[in-house]
Amino acid sequence: MAGLFSGKLTRRWYLGYTAALAAVSVVSLLIGLVLGQVNLANSSMLYLLAVMATAVAFGRGPAVFASVAAFLVFDWFFVEPVHQFTVTDPEEWVSLVFFLLTATVTGQLAAGQRQRALEAQQRGREAVVLYDVVRLMSGAEFETALAAVADRLRRELNVAAVAVELARPTGAPVRVVAGDPAGVRLLQAGAGSAAHVLQSGPVALSGGHAASGRWVR
Repeated sequence: MAGLFSGKLTRRWYLGYTAALAAVSVVSLLIGLVLGQVNLANSSMLYLLAVMATAVAFGRGPAVFASVAAFLVFDWFFVEPVHQFTVTDPEEWVSLVFFLLTATVTGQLAAGQRQRALEAQQRGREAVVLYDVVRLMSGAEFETALAAVADRLRRELNVAAVAVELARPTGAPVRVVAGDPAGVRLLQAGAGSAAHVLQSGPVALSGGHAASGRWVR
């Protein structure tokens, strides 16, 4: 069941990039207000907050985008001459490049922590579902247990219907479908082929018997 929930953990790509741009804009407004009142040295480092927040929430791609956007916005609005991508003082180029590298590395580290946390969460959820499947399959009545497994997977995957199909060594395969009526009809209409195979291989049944099976949805 590895990778069972990977689709649920991914977010739409444009949401992360939109959030990155919004975070950079908020920090830019903050810097503009602060620099209008006081002379704050290294104010560009405030963009690291936007980069880190983007990395933790959306991952590496949006974090790198936030770093580049922050670099360009800060150069355009706050580095002399303003509203140009040229820099009067050569030392400013060093500071800007150093800022870009720092923001990128910080974003990568924060995104790596996020990815490890998501992977740990995914493994934990898969272990819980696998335990539930084993517990349900140990029931006395095989087809009732199989129906309960299909319903458990349907609820966990948050899909309209799930079919569990077991190919026995002898006889016709056992197929159980759980879900709402429309989803069940759709799966039954395509009973000849699985919409998606989640796992295949030998399956232990109650009573010491075994069969070859696959989870489908």
